[in-house]
Amino acid sequence: MNKGDILAKRYKIVKIIGQGGMADVYLAYDILLERDVAIKILRNEIASDAVSLLRFKHEAVAVSKLSHPNIIEIFDIGEHDSRQYIVMEYVDGKTLKQLVSDRGGLYQEEAIYIMRQLTSAISEAHNNEIIHRDIKPQNVLVKSDGSVIITDFGIALAQNALHLTQKETVMGSVHYLAPELARGEKATYQSDIYALGIVFYELLAGSVPFSGETAIQIAMQHINKPIPSIREFNPTIAQTVENVIIKATFKNKQQRYKSALEMLRELESVFDEDKKDVKKLATDPLLVSDDKTKVISKLQTVEETQKNPKRNKMRKRNVIIASVLAVVLLFGAIYISMLPKQIEEVVVPDVVGLSLDDARNRLLDYGLIIGTIDRDLDDELDVNNVIKQTPRSNSQVEKGSQINIVVSLGKYFVFGDYVGRDYDVVRYELENALKIVIRTEYSTIPNVAAGEIFSQSIVAGSKLNPNNTVEVKFVVAKEQEITIPSNLYGMDIYQAQKILEDLGAKVILEPITEGSPEFLAAQEKNKVHSTLPARNSIYVQTENSSVIIKYYEDTGPVVPDPEPDPEPEPGDGA
Repeated sequence: MNKGDILAKRYKIVKIIGQGGMADVYLAYDILLERDVAIKILRNEIASDAVSLLRFKHEAVAVSKLSHPNIIEIFDIGEHDSRQYIVMEYVDGKTLKQLVSDRGGLYQEEAIYIMRQLTSAISEAHNNEIIHRDIKPQNVLVKSDGSVIITDFGIALAQNALHLTQKETVMGSVHYLAPELARGEKATYQSDIYALGIVFYELLAGSVPFSGETAIQIAMQHINKPIPSIREFNPTIAQTVENVIIKATFKNKQQRYKSALEMLRELESVFDEDKKDVKKLATDPLLVSDDKTKVISKLQTVEETQKNPKRNKMRKRNVIIASVLAVVLLFGAIYISMLPKQIEEVVVPDVVGLSLDDARNRLLDYGLIIGTIDRDLDDELDVNNVIKQTPRSNSQVEKGSQINIVVSLGKYFVFGDYVGRDYDVVRYELENALKIVIRTEYSTIPNVAAGEIFSQSIVAGSKLNPNNTVEVKFVVAKEQEITIPSNLYGMDIYQAQKILEDLGAKVILEPITEGSPEFLAAQEKNKVHSTLPARNSIYVQTENSSVIIKYYEDTGPVVPDPEPDPEPEPGDGA
């Protein structure tokens, strides 16, 4: 699927946001209801597989029965280009696994808050006879408000349903796999409860209790090893909290909580005053497993031995025979594993620069498959193009190996140098290129034009993720605003002019010409008579405004008007 593709004339693809073993997950926009949605689309290469198709449809049916604030909501199902898809609510947040990876072990109060939500959600699923079977932090989304949503019911199983395949009985992530599932037994509600207990441990410790180089090594630890004490890791954790983990993860499923609801009630009361001095929960180690797992006390064992010694002797012989057979099988398996194998090696092709689909097809041509897919921004490659691969191209690997890749989330946005540019123009450019919050501080800055950016909080040249919201602060020059000094009147006009110009004002000297020559001659010359605006007024300097200084101009000495010639007397000169 590509950006802009439209499914069912309604869902417009925005970008890919996740990939799993069976399907890809896209962020899309519901044109009809004007909202973001997540769409899980079955991959091309398994769309024709009947079991995978049935399992994919089963997820939609399973989740559509559930209504709970902590369970992903299904909106729609359909088919596009022979590929099944599920439309569900879009949760804008990180996975619980990412949260733990970023922060390490959580505070016990925070971990309990999360576990109450998860356990409540699983209780709802169990009430509808749905076993999740793949509970793990990777399948839990954390919202910004701290609430969580459990997703991926892809291998969920109705309690009364037939298994799709025998292999499906051991599906799920091995780090959270209940011992009975590792032994190939059928999943039950207690299998989900065991996984919840492991998740609880991981939230508090920051890591899973068991690890190993292979899945088999980890599974065997789930079967044989006790869960490490969380209070030895962190003694500040309450004993009641550790007891919840212990009871949820008993090897014998009959000793675990009878229901997720019972576990939820325990989580809600771990800090009750009457439980402050509770002792560490313990279990009888003598467990015998036949058709059903049973707990047998030491006293019961002694009594049965005394009552029926012949039966006990036969049982002892059977145990010895079974033990010998187990040892023989174990050594046989070791011997077979040590036999030399014919390994077919292939050269890893270069898939850097290819689109994700092209990279997957090219690797398949070489007998290789894509392993983990990480995502990052790149300087050059567009979204969904491969920017890195491990192992590198031209290296030799065993055929069938996984190639881990990093896929581009798109190009970085390089933040520019906007100082000196017009603020309105820059704001328009950034709001059309980024998810950005712009904070603006207006300030009077000498010699900087109004509306011009004076400084910016993000350094020019910084590489930003265009998919994340960023915040920037600009300091923008505003028009000069000054108070006309009150002491200007009577001051030399040129001195007053300099004072006003130093404050940022433009000044015009305007002589006063109204009045008789005698009046004008009597006034003090080249001194400030008045200003416009008047003294103590607030004046805003704009491009076309000025402060006017009015004064009486010194034009030199006043010359009196000449007297007119006298008129001649009658008869003179005649």
